[in-house]
Amino acid sequence: MEENKGKLVTSFAALEEAIYVVLRKLLSEKAGIRNQYDAKKYLKTKEGRGFIEEAFTLILAVVFNYDIGIIEEVNSVGLVEIYAITYGLMPRDAQNPCHLYP
Repeated sequence: MEENKGKLVTSFAALEEAIYVVLRKLLSEKAGIRNQYDAKKYLKTKEGRGFIEEAFTLILAVVFNYDIGIIEEVNSVGLVEIYAITYGLMPRDAQNPCHLYP
């Protein structure tokens, strides 16, 4: 990824999914919680909130360390055109881009 530093972009939806996956992994490995109901209940505790913070910290560290741009999901043809041209994306990918294709 070092060679692509400053050239990558992602969407909020992709970040949200990455944080969710990391959070579920933390809950599973560190607290033994594997089902959704127990996870939601545990996240209301002090320890659970710590896992939320850790998941955000881990993902955002990657975003900041590699200077990954965050772009909004697009619902405008004009913005799709701008993102497609700026980042060299196919129009469909520019609607909800998860990364910049090198």
